[in-house]
Amino acid sequence: MGGYIGAFAYTMRMMLPQAQIYSFEPLEANYRTLVRNLQPFGHFQAFQTALGDSVGRLEFYQNDFLASSSALAMTELHRRAFLHTGHQVRVSVPLARLDDYLDTMSLQPPVLLKVDVRGYEAAVLRGAAHTLTQVDFLICEVSFVELYAGQLLFDDLYAMLKEHGFRFAGLLDVLLSPLDDAILQGDALFLRNGKAGPA
Repeated sequence: MGGYIGAFAYTMRMMLPQAQIYSFEPLEANYRTLVRNLQPFGHFQAFQTALGDSVGRLEFYQNDFLASSSALAMTELHRRAFLHTGHQVRVSVPLARLDDYLDTMSLQPPVLLKVDVRGYEAAVLRGAAHTLTQVDFLICEVSFVELYAGQLLFDDLYAMLKEHGFRFAGLLDVLLSPLDDAILQGDALFLRNGKAGPA
């Protein structure tokens, strides 16, 4: 989730042509581009909604730099480090739980879940407790400093995932601060206990 315009989904489609892909994206312009980019390949379904731990509407921060849009307000550190993300507006978007879509999706193992929601990861995971029991591999954006107000940082997010039976298998990439080269965030790989790690 956090489908954006489908860059990760497209990569997965090229690597695994027959895999079924489900994407979730709340912003209308992003959603339209996502569908246009992935629909022609088939085995793809998109849902225009934000994901969290409740159902209804969500006041969402839409950033001029769309990739930085989030359900959470941006911190001053984020603004100072990335000046091009300084302007945002509030928009209302649909909100659902991932578990609400379990009957809609056909999850055939092995199942990979990617969560990239700019600080809102904890809410998404709380709304995915049943879905997580079917997930074998999880790629989740994790932060080491607070870039969005109120977000869980790595240690607390990992503690949550350990309760769901996952172990940390490493960082796939990291984002460094242009101010001092500190590690701000990265995409972390988590494996369900009992699953072998990458070769």
